[in-house]
Amino acid sequence: MSNKKCVIEKGSSFNTIKDKAETPDDSRSTDVIGQKTALTYYANNLPSAIHLSEHIPIFLDTNVLLRGYSISPAPRAFLYEFFTERKNQIVVTKQIEQEFIKNRKKVIKLYENLPDVHLTDASDTLSTLLFELNTVAPESENSNYVDDELLDLFASFEQIDNLSTTEKDFLKKEFDVLSNRFKSHQRNGKTETTNRSFPGMGDILEKPRFPYGDYFIYHEMLKYSYEKNQDVIFLTFDVAKEDWLKSNKEPHAHYIHRTFALNEKMIFILNANTFFEDLYTTSFDALVPIPKKVDHFIIESKFEKELAAAFLRLEQRIKKLAQQLNIDTSNEISTKDILDELNYNDHISDDTYFELMGIWSIRDALIEGDIEKIKRTYTPNELAETSGVVEDNISVMDKLLISSKK
Repeated sequence: MSNKKCVIEKGSSFNTIKDKAETPDDSRSTDVIGQKTALTYYANNLPSAIHLSEHIPIFLDTNVLLRGYSISPAPRAFLYEFFTERKNQIVVTKQIEQEFIKNRKKVIKLYENLPDVHLTDASDTLSTLLFELNTVAPESENSNYVDDELLDLFASFEQIDNLSTTEKDFLKKEFDVLSNRFKSHQRNGKTETTNRSFPGMGDILEKPRFPYGDYFIYHEMLKYSYEKNQDVIFLTFDVAKEDWLKSNKEPHAHYIHRTFALNEKMIFILNANTFFEDLYTTSFDALVPIPKKVDHFIIESKFEKELAAAFLRLEQRIKKLAQQLNIDTSNEISTKDILDELNYNDHISDDTYFELMGIWSIRDALIEGDIEKIKRTYTPNELAETSGVVEDNISVMDKLLISSKK
């Protein structure tokens, strides 16, 4: 183990390290040589990293851990097998630990009763039959039970807390500089070029209240790599926002260059989908896809109209409550994020929060206009119960609105 200490605010961060990586003092030619050296190192060492040499630390993104709750039993067994076999190599950062603990119960609640058919082609006859069999399963089978082997595995991983408060404050300020530049480009109609991307760029709009998570994670890994003098692997399912990887799922060259400039070591950022599918030859997709974000409901029947209207009334109450509590409700913030904030600050109970999360997929299907999915997934009785749950929670929000004024 190295005794080196990487002090983030003294020039070893993503945005300050570029001065060493991309604008050396001697000449531009040295810069080109440095880039080629970093890319060569990456290419030469990537194969052994992917094959998981026994000593390379493996960092797991929060979504990789949570995927253990949101996939069907067969791939889940493979994922847990991987966690078990590699537990002595797996490292969990403080930021990832906090995100996992915060979101774990919510994800369990959302996915614990979903049938495996969600992974298959909805037009397939066998899929339809499997769905029907799943929906009439005996209640005595205790559908609320969730095997939490994952939590036990999580406790066996190495967990680090290596960023000081001062370093985090510095990184927040640095991220805000990068964020403001990004927003300026957006306002001016410019496309953010790949060599200007940075960890967490995709969360500026998605998580405006706290977009710093990925930026912290990158620097937790960077500092660990520096102090241990080791290459590390980072597995993530979050590859659609183009801040961890490019749109073609290739690595960002400037990430490679800046990381290598600090320590002549590498963070290998890998697409977890590809990694696990290649390893086990099966899909690791979550049972329910992430809903598309659209601005209006597409509805057909009278009942659907009534249910959509009830959801809209509920969302209005939620946003009104948040506004009274000085919680941001601007257009780019989803109602789910507002509910997260209300629950996190104990303004709404866990029971209310999880009940709403449990029915929110119906609201999302209404927004998408996927009426067939609604009919295929929910029985008339379940939809009627959902309508009752929505109306009950409108009353809950009304009471909270009154009490919050006192």
